[in-house]
Formats: sequence, structure tokens, C-alpha cells
Amino acid sequence: TVYSCDFFKMKPSLLGPAKMDAVFDRGAFEAIFEADRQAYVKLMFQFLQPDFRYILNVYEYQDEIFKGPPRACKKDEVLKLFDGISFEGKVSKATILSEEDFSEYGKSRWNIQDPDMKKIIYAIRAE
Repeated sequence: TVYSCDFFKMKPSLLGPAKMDAVFDRGAFEAIFEADRQAYVKLMFQFLQPDFRYILNVYEYQDEIFKGPPRACKKDEVLKLFDGISFEGKVSKATILSEEDFSEYGKSRWNIQDPDMKKIIYAIRAE
């Protein structure tokens, strides 16, 4: 099922009794303002089943260089927001699946002149 709506107006009751078992986030987390990220994660966890799988694809770069979107997602921020959340008797764990140099892509796509731009893919689940 695909929902097209203002995410922050979404309610768990709209999903019915079935919660999500998988999320592939390729652009939502990095598109929202940094000030909204904690609320995003809190709301997202209300939609998840206890045995969920969550893939988060983001870019890390110096945010003074480019204000986005995509907005820079620092590793420490992602881990702080997604790692260690108590969830139905379990605790969330975020790990890095891959980390690639995306400096050339950032230059050609968004004119981001950061030689250390990276694409980072996280796996998040409850253990």
C-alpha cells in the first residue's frame, strides 16, 4: 500500500490493524527540515510492527556548503535518532550497510563542492 499525504498528519489508525513491516526511505528523511526529524522518527515508529526492517538512504556532507534538499544527515544524528529506541519489548538498532563516496555525484547533481560527500545506507531493526 502506498500513501500519498502530509506525513505529519498521518495517524496510526489510518493503517488499520496492520502495521508496516518494511520501510525503504530514499529521500523523505533527508528532505524534511532538521528540526522535524525527531518527530518524523517518533511518528514512524508508531507505524511499525515489532519485527520491522527499515532501510534509510541518506547523504552526508558539510551542510554549510549546501542547504538542501537533500539536507545533510550526519552519522551521529542518524544513530542518535534511530538507535536505542524502546519498541514493544525490544530496542532499535541502526547499523551502516554501505558507505560510498558520492563527491562527483554531488557536484554534478546539486553543485555540492564537498570532496567528502558520502551516500550512507542504514539498516534499522528492533532486537
